[in-house]
Amino acid sequence: MSPARPYDAWSAYGQSKTATILFAVAMAKKWAADAITANALHPAGIMTNIQRHLDEAQLRSWGAVDEQGRRMDVPPGWKTPQQGAATSVLLAASPHVQGVTGRYFEDCNEAVVVTEPGRDGQNFPTCPLSISATA
Repeated sequence: MSPARPYDAWSAYGQSKTATILFAVAMAKKWAADAITANALHPAGIMTNIQRHLDEAQLRSWGAVDEQGRRMDVPPGWKTPQQGAATSVLLAASPHVQGVTGRYFEDCNEAVVVTEPGRDGQNFPTCPLSISATA
């Protein structure tokens, strides 16, 4: 048995997001003949109960607290819960995505595949094969 590696919350979060995408791609392949679609999505930055696990420094680095250190309901660049739900509603009910499967969506659109980090550090590499239901 190998020694336990230290737990890193952000690595675990990233792994869970990656697993969700890969699971959607696998479901899309498995059920394509049955016309069952499966996609993954990112709802965007939304202040939810998950932020209760973040310390003041993390929240401040994200711009999620004001000058007095109070958590903001909707920090600049974040979305309300209703706005964040829009992509889920689109994928569940819109005829615009009928038959679209094995894809990753954000901001009510299919996400652009990014293979290299952007200059601002905000675009993280996404392997094109990991989101293609036909690969």
